Amino acid sequence: DRDVTGVQTCALPIFTIKPAVILTGLEVLGFKVVTTTASPCTITKGETNIACTEYSWTLRRDFSEPEPQE
Repeated sequence: DRDVTGVQTCALPIFTIKPAVILTGLEVLGFKVVTTTASPCTITKGETNIACTEYSWTLRRDFSEPEPQE
């Protein structure tokens, strides 16, 4: 999505590796999973439809207050 000035306002990364690997890496960086959502989807390859599940996570990261400058 983009705002009226054309600046991107959100990102939707698509990962083809196991979600646990990505979530573990994000936890190491200080992010915490707030919510998880799963929804059914269908992937079409040629004339074959494959049932799948799409997962989305809402993450949160708390930032510390900056140190006062003297």
